[in-house]
Parts: sequence; structure tokens; C-alpha cells
Amino acid sequence: MADDLDAYVRTFKRTVMIEEDRRSDERVRLALEVRWQTASGSYTGRCGDISRRGCHVQTTAPVPDGGRICVEIRLAAGNWLPLCGEVVNCQPGAGLSIRFEDLPVTSQEMLAHLIDYVREGQSMSW
Repeated sequence: MADDLDAYVRTFKRTVMIEEDRRSDERVRLALEVRWQTASGSYTGRCGDISRRGCHVQTTAPVPDGGRICVEIRLAAGNWLPLCGEVVNCQPGAGLSIRFEDLPVTSQEMLAHLIDYVREGQSMSW
């Protein structure tokens, strides 16, 4: 029973952190291909929304809560934007939420550029 309570508290804290992230950073909706690899295989999904601090990936792939993950998002020009972070929420069969961590400056700049273009409704052709 104590383990169930601990798991519930961890999930609740992650949910609160995700809600705080949504309030502090503007999220934009988009639909870009996402790919990643783990020891158990290669997976794909679709990025449904993104901010400078995280994103939501729609996928049916199995991803454990709380683990570190590095994904690549396919930009309109065909190049891939690498982003790493922690899986802060995972809904089996629906997707996962990632909080970005330790992004290199180039990835931060490309991410900011992507968000600006989506927000302004401009074509992403880089």
C-alpha cells in the first residue's frame, strides 16, 4: 500500500510540474514526425505540441515514466532537431511528455526558431 501511495504522489508531482511548465512557457501546436531509439528498438511518433521547456509526443510505443530520452524532430526542410530530456508523463497507447534538459545552444536556438515560426504562422523552410 505504501508503494501505491508513493507512486501516486510521484505521478501527482509530475502532473503539477507539467501544468506549471504550461503556464510559464508558451506551447504551440504542430504535427511533426518524431523518432528515437532505445535498447529495445527504434520508435516513431508525432509531436503534437512543443515549448522551449518540453513537448508532447503522440505514440503507442512503450516508454517508461521518469527515464531519460533523446528524440529527433523532423523539421519541414527534412533535417532533424535533436532534443533530450526526462519523460515526465507517459500514458500507454496515447503518448508521453518530455521536459527538455541540458540542450546544447544550437538546439535551443533551433527550437526557439521553430516555435516563433509556428506561432507566427509562417512556413518552416530551414
